[in-house]
Amino acid sequence: MKRLFYSTVAVLSIAFLSFQPHPNKAVDLLNDMMTSIEETDQLHYIMKSWERIESDDEKNYTKIKTKLQEEPTRKMYIKKFTNPNKGAEILWVEGKRGGEAYVYTNGFPYFNVTLSPYSKRMRKKQHHTILNSGFGLLSEIVTDAIERAQQRDAMDQVFQYKGEVTHNNRPCHKIVIQDPTFHFESYTVKEGEDLDDIAGERNICAYLIKEKNDNVDYYNDVSTGQTIQIPSSYAKKSVLFIDRKNMLPIGQHLYDDKGMFERYEFHNVDTNPSFSDKEFTDDYEEYGF
Repeated sequence: MKRLFYSTVAVLSIAFLSFQPHPNKAVDLLNDMMTSIEETDQLHYIMKSWERIESDDEKNYTKIKTKLQEEPTRKMYIKKFTNPNKGAEILWVEGKRGGEAYVYTNGFPYFNVTLSPYSKRMRKKQHHTILNSGFGLLSEIVTDAIERAQQRDAMDQVFQYKGEVTHNNRPCHKIVIQDPTFHFESYTVKEGEDLDDIAGERNICAYLIKEKNDNVDYYNDVSTGQTIQIPSSYAKKSVLFIDRKNMLPIGQHLYDDKGMFERYEFHNVDTNPSFSDKEFTDDYEEYGF
């Protein structure tokens, strides 16, 4: 079953870790960051992303606007400002349309369509689905990193505070997370699993699994009993820029053994947008549906 961001296990893990004494300033700030993510129910932001696609040198650039509501029902609206599908708009509401997104294509086939967030059309040249919108995934990744570092008694080796900096014209804390144990290992696919299931269970990157295995063409292109290579953690190195005002990670740079494979920059982040109910419907006057 596909996960959404705020699983009960992740929330409980964050709460538990937040009460642990850490002499490490980076970890203290990360706990504050995760608390802020958990307590933020609505977001409005512009996100610019660079993701490695198909080759070590190519980075696919995307710019989108997102309106996101986490509680009481998860809802999102996304507008794309870059090709492919420049001008496309997406609505997704938890429990509606059988879990599919409603899409204004702004081009062929020249009418609105419903698509699975996991479909090839929705995920073209993207590492993640729209369900990964917001900051929840990073919170789960950091929670996992803290747990593993605690088990190895390696907190100071893994988490490093690099001081106060300006990033995206915002005062930020810079934190570097290093995983000296990062590697790829063999994994046998279980019945009913796809790459998103495997990645979600282990807090690793589904795209890195697909990239590493030449015989895997898409995220559902695996079968029971198949042996594949998967990363041991999400990234070998992560550089985070945490906004000092809202304590949200507005800059995220992720590296593996080849170099940077993901970069996400958040601009104009509004944590209290007070959306109207109509803003998550297709008849809202400002949308193109």
